[in-house]
Order: sequence, then C-alpha cells, then structure tokens
Amino acid sequence: MAKYITLNQAQKKLSQLPDEIVDEPMIITDKDKPVIIAISPSQLNSLLETIEILSDQEFCQQFKIGIEEARQVETISLEEVKDKLGL
Repeated sequence: MAKYITLNQAQKKLSQLPDEIVDEPMIITDKDKPVIIAISPSQLNSLLETIEILSDQEFCQQFKIGIEEARQVETISLEEVKDKLGL
C-alpha cells in the first residue's frame, strides 16, 4: 500500500525519502490531490519488466491457456501424495 504525505512534508524530509520508498511507493499530495509518485529504482525495474511481459501477446495467451489447463486437472493433497508414496 502506498504511503501518502503532503508536498510540504516531502520537502522537509527530502533526504529521508529514499529510505522510505524502498518497499512501497509514496504519493505526494498538494491540496489533497496527488502530484508526485515516488518509487525506488527496484520498483521501477519491476514495473518495467511487468509491462514488457504483459505486452507480449503470445506469452499472455499461452499463460491463460496454462491457467485454464491447470484448473481442469484433478489435484490431490500433499497428504494423499505422501500416503500413496508411503511417506
């Protein structure tokens, strides 16, 4: 979940912001409206990789097919597997 702080708060603690956005984005507001979103470089890289993956239509189609196939397969619990293997 993103943290929200005001523009004035962000200005006062600018040097501390990099430590605060390591795990989650920060939304900086002015007059109760978002004006800046700050994210860490690792979050940006993750978003860019996700966009690249999702823009690959062939991959997405195969992924959807795989999910549907997995839903149709009968599964058994770990306990049942252990019982069948005598573990």
